[in-house]
Amino acid sequence: MGAGSPGDVWRAYQVPALVAAGYRTIAPDSRGVGGSSSEFPAPPETMAGDAAHILRQIADGPVLVVGTSMGARVAVELAAREPDLVAGMVLMAAQSSAGTVAQMYLRAHAALTGDVVPGSESLRVLLGCAGLSPRTLEDPVSARNWADLFSCQPWPPPTGVVEQFRVAASVPGPDPDMLGRCTVPGTVVSFADDIIAPPGAVREFADLLPRVDVVTVEAAGHLGYLEQPEETNRIILAAARRYLA
Repeated sequence: MGAGSPGDVWRAYQVPALVAAGYRTIAPDSRGVGGSSSEFPAPPETMAGDAAHILRQIADGPVLVVGTSMGARVAVELAAREPDLVAGMVLMAAQSSAGTVAQMYLRAHAALTGDVVPGSESLRVLLGCAGLSPRTLEDPVSARNWADLFSCQPWPPPTGVVEQFRVAASVPGPDPDMLGRCTVPGTVVSFADDIIAPPGAVREFADLLPRVDVVTVEAAGHLGYLEQPEETNRIILAAARRYLA
């Protein structure tokens, strides 16, 4: 998952679609979030090592690894470092380094603690909406539903969530040479209205990988896998059929 989010987010749309198609899914919590025993997040390289450990314990063979945003960084680190564990990748909202808007977004999330000014919960809702397509927010009912969803998150944010955003804001981008040596095939997904990982930045990231295709999901922002779940699921299932055949 992306920074600050537990693996359960995949269970809203992606896991049911994959299970219905006959696949087994593994949706771990990264260090510091969800059911993780650690409150202290780690850089993507370490989280890739965590994922490798999990796969060696419970996977039956090479897997399709799916990641979004910082999770995509973890996924490609895993594929590059442990290619024997990964049959294919789906990398969503990935970029070589966080741009100006992405840095502001990550730092703003990291600043949302119980000690900040009154009204911070409203700021959190506004930050959440920054991850959506304007087309999602044009409908007042949809906008209200998303605002309610963002409001339901624990306040103040757990320490691990805050720290994970700080880690995401501070780590450098992946090593271009490592990406160039990655032999695992994959699909890179950009979301057309994503201001945090803009399509141009996603394309630049994809150009560093020798064996990937690039697809764009329309009417979707940084949280496009939740805004456009049917199209996202179609892409993931196509990758599963292609790489796990």
